[in-house]
Amino acid sequence: MRAALYPPSRLDRSTAPTGLHRPDAPAALERVITSREAHETIQRAWVVFSKAKRDAREAELKRKFDCMKRAMDDLEKTDGRLYRIATSKPDPRATDEETQEMLKQYRGVEKRAMEARIEGLFPRDLRIPTDTPSRDGWNYDWKPPLKTSEKSEGF
Repeated sequence: MRAALYPPSRLDRSTAPTGLHRPDAPAALERVITSREAHETIQRAWVVFSKAKRDAREAELKRKFDCMKRAMDDLEKTDGRLYRIATSKPDPRATDEETQEMLKQYRGVEKRAMEARIEGLFPRDLRIPTDTPSRDGWNYDWKPPLKTSEKSEGF
């Protein structure tokens, strides 16, 4: 609000952030806000409003955090195994032996795609949205590479 009412004084008066320099701005401001006391009252009201808004936002975040903390404490008391699973942070680059064996079957682009995929993140091999379609169109027959556990089931 202050920036809109009181643009910073500039040495170069040929241009201003809002367009042309207005030499009548102080007079126009005086007509709108007649006294310094009124201006200071408006500023104090804005500070009080901003603080109330900030406090409400912080209180809401604290309430959400407390609810999540209570839920996690209840989960820990109820089922320790599920709590450990919920709070564990797996290494995104770690691979088990089964995955390493599966990667030996792939070559080239498919292997690089499988190695680059980080579990839990958005898949990189999905088509990137663009404004215009590609020249070749959409490949409706494309299927993601199957994992060894899915291949052994016969699907």
